[in-house]
Amino acid sequence: MVLIDFFARISYNLRMDIRFIGTGCFHTKRNNTSFIIGDKILFDCGFGIITKLHDVGIEPWDIETLIVSHFHPDHTGDLINFLFRREAYTKELFKSLKRLKRPLKIIGSVGLRAFIESYAELFKYNYPSIFDGVEIIEMRGGEARDFGEFKVSAFAVEHDSYDIADEALGFIFEQSGEKLGYSGDTALCENLTSNIKNADNWVIDTSHKKKKEGQVSHLDLVEVKEIAGEYPEKKFYAVHRRFEVEGNDGNLFFPNDGDIVSV
Repeated sequence: MVLIDFFARISYNLRMDIRFIGTGCFHTKRNNTSFIIGDKILFDCGFGIITKLHDVGIEPWDIETLIVSHFHPDHTGDLINFLFRREAYTKELFKSLKRLKRPLKIIGSVGLRAFIESYAELFKYNYPSIFDGVEIIEMRGGEARDFGEFKVSAFAVEHDSYDIADEALGFIFEQSGEKLGYSGDTALCENLTSNIKNADNWVIDTSHKKKKEGQVSHLDLVEVKEIAGEYPEKKFYAVHRRFEVEGNDGNLFFPNDGDIVSV
């Protein structure tokens, strides 16, 4: 019995915990889509994310890696606020030495550095110091990187983006043998559907309940249900939703802000 409990604890600790900071977008009361793995690895940082993190006891200096899918404001709007808050904590260290600021990796597509620097230029106050301890890592679709504790594979998706970005990206994040896919914002495209098999579970753009004419930059519920139906062994978490829905539909789940799941 002791051995069973011991191995059960090991198995549990190897599971990936996902906390949904936001599951909506500009059009909803729910916050902009963002989620965090193990309270250290944050995906996307749109407006309002810093406050939502604070509400659950997580601060910018706790984050070790920030992964940015693309540069639209609902995914990057709080990025400079994030860096400013992190930098301000360094000054507070002289008053309280409870924690040390960790180095930070920011991962995104080619053009990420130029985007962040141009954004920071809007805020003249002491902005160069916000990059202290920050490593900006630019990836292209089809590229994979091993960061020791985890691996990240990027794939290009079809989503309208700013000229400064080389491409909008989806990711497959691997840690402790588990692979989590994140579609980012995307239309239904070959790069997405061909990568579904490469991750155990997915956080997936489900912006529309059913697309209207001209809505070509996101997935809708009809398309996501079809994808989920083709892979019944995987769990799909629908985010960036403009519509409200409760519960789950088979292996398709509809998380709300603040929900925590283990996969």
